[in-house]
Amino acid sequence: MVELFLRTMLGTAGYKLLELYVEHALPINIIIFGYLGLIYLGRRSYQSMKKALQEQLEKVINKSPFSKPETWFAKILQNHPIDWEKVSASTKIPFFSRDNYYWFGLKNEKSMIKHFSPKRIASWYAQKQDKANAADNNPASSQ
Repeated sequence: MVELFLRTMLGTAGYKLLELYVEHALPINIIIFGYLGLIYLGRRSYQSMKKALQEQLEKVINKSPFSKPETWFAKILQNHPIDWEKVSASTKIPFFSRDNYYWFGLKNEKSMIKHFSPKRIASWYAQKQDKANAADNNPASSQ
């Protein structure tokens, strides 16, 4: 009865895919969980590289970086060269995967410059500013 219900709901192609999955469930699940593990490691790598980059920027920046436009960060990145080797050395994992991104970037200078763009750096500080403003405006957090 259940098999008949599945066949009618999935159709012939869907049911064949289900049979294929049931037959090869172990290797398929290993591949899926392995990929998710790599994404997790890549995101940890990205977070440590992001932290190292922010530390370098905050050493250079004298003013508050909050609410600054993208062009301001582009000038900072051009005028004060970033030590990408130091950013890369913040993690031993040879790849990274930024948040909401389900692919990998290799940990070389070209891909790091691409992923750590002035626009993205400006968005980090804008998000920090928004969180700080929300905490200041929340009466429950001040008690």
